Amino acid sequence: MAWRRDLVDDLGGPEKVSTQQAAIVDLLTREKLIIDSIDAYLAELGGGIINRKKRSLVPVVRERAALADSFTRRLVALGLERRVSEAPDLASYLARRYPPASSASATEGAADEDPSTAETELLPPLPSAPEAAAPPPPPSLPPDLEDQ
Repeated sequence: MAWRRDLVDDLGGPEKVSTQQAAIVDLLTREKLIIDSIDAYLAELGGGIINRKKRSLVPVVRERAALADSFTRRLVALGLERRVSEAPDLASYLARRYPPASSASATEGAADEDPSTAETELLPPLPSAPEAAAPPPPPSLPPDLEDQ
């Protein structure tokens, strides 16, 4: 679910979420689904959320309020501030993205490879530039106006 993924990202990403936080995230996800379902049901009722005989709200409104209160307390337990995960430095990113070949295979393969293509295999291909279209010819004048 997108909401769950966004919540985990706000906590700093899956690698930063503890087991206890993951349990609370799971509870919050279920609770949010229930609250959203109740909200949809109440929207269908329209003005029917009040029992006019008893002059009170229908019980589902009170239950929804209790769920929303529980939901809020769990969010507070996780912390309401957003935690940004730190981006890796360029060297460690490149080392993970393009791991170095083993020294034995690198020296054996280097003799067989064309040196001009050795570095380009690590880089993604560049997008091709769109070909420029020739400009349209200027509009021609009708024959009766050409003499003027």
